[in-house]
Amino acid sequence: MFKRFRQNRVDDITRLKNRETFLHNGDLIMPIFIVNGVDVKEEIPSMKNVFHYSIDRCITDLEILIEKGLTSILIFGVPDSKGLEQAYNKNGLVQTAIKEIKKQFPKLEVIVDVCICSYSHDGHCHIGDNDKTCELLAEIALSYALAGADVVAPSDMMDGR
Repeated sequence: MFKRFRQNRVDDITRLKNRETFLHNGDLIMPIFIVNGVDVKEEIPSMKNVFHYSIDRCITDLEILIEKGLTSILIFGVPDSKGLEQAYNKNGLVQTAIKEIKKQFPKLEVIVDVCICSYSHDGHCHIGDNDKTCELLAEIALSYALAGADVVAPSDMMDGR
């Protein structure tokens, strides 16, 4: 019969020796919630130490975080008003944020959330027709890529996307 040898992890050295997963600053992705405005940094009440940022304030805070080892961010757009056309507009909130962030920090990995729930009037990821929804999501992803995003991250949960 096979006998598995066990070693009690009673101290930091033993725990470190047997650790399988190592996390470093470069392994983490910072969520960035972009809003319209100037000099906006407002904590999101349901997420401690996570903020809504205007683009200018985001860049200021990113400089500090990058110096501490941040290598990746994930941008979520939070528009002032609803409207699907904002999601894929080449001068939209997210697209402008991508361009400005990449101009300031070309080596920072910029990941972008591809979804329409923030832009739709009912808050859903579906516009009533699956094929049309997937076409819209593709248009949004393309606009983000053209703006300079490194990764487009679909979160819409649509079949066939």
